[in-house]
Amino acid sequence: MADWGGVLQAAQRERGEHSTSAAAGDVRVRDLEQQLAQQVEEMRALQTESDAGAVRTRELEADVRAAEDTINRLESQARGSGARLEELEKANQQWRRTVEVARATNTDSSASDRPLPAAALPGEPQAVRDTHDGQVAAARDPVPEGATRLLISKERGGEIIHVLGRKTSVGRTPDNDLQIDAKFISRRHAVILAGPVHTVIEDLNSTNGVLVNGQRVTRQVLNDGDEVLIGRTHYRFAVRRAGEKR
Repeated sequence: MADWGGVLQAAQRERGEHSTSAAAGDVRVRDLEQQLAQQVEEMRALQTESDAGAVRTRELEADVRAAEDTINRLESQARGSGARLEELEKANQQWRRTVEVARATNTDSSASDRPLPAAALPGEPQAVRDTHDGQVAAARDPVPEGATRLLISKERGGEIIHVLGRKTSVGRTPDNDLQIDAKFISRRHAVILAGPVHTVIEDLNSTNGVLVNGQRVTRQVLNDGDEVLIGRTHYRFAVRRAGEKR
């Protein structure tokens, strides 16, 4: 009986250990099930984010393609504008050289200050041609030596004065000397060349054009007091002699 009692006690202890082990296993199984459920939820969230990322990627790829097309178009326009500006710069340099040679070879000092006829300027045989009527537009008066060329606009009852340099580019973007930030102004709208005796405005194939005294022009000599419309912005061209305030 003592032996059987010992065996029974041993069996009971073993059963208790198994019960404890089974309970621990149940707890572990529940923990694993909870972890699995969390991982499933996380996987679903990651899948949702992945799907949204794929959609966003396709949208960005479409935007990149559109941007590349726009850049290619703008680069093509810039190359055309750059070539045109180079032609104008060369013509202006030739113009200045011709005037300087004419002044140097002219023995009459009074005649040396008179402007050359527009048709006699090499490199710009029609530099002052008004494309509206096909006539050569000659300057009424030569620009006095040392005078300042101005574009004047009116705003809020006052005047805004833009001093013109030897070459003044006009357009919508900040890289222009005179920026007009308006939708009816082209990126590179026009250029104004100030020579020794003439000031010429050139339309750079803009959409809304350049008007001088109400006439649309491609290239035109400006005279003191001319009304200039660039796109829809009104200016008055003025020549200020040295020491003159108004």
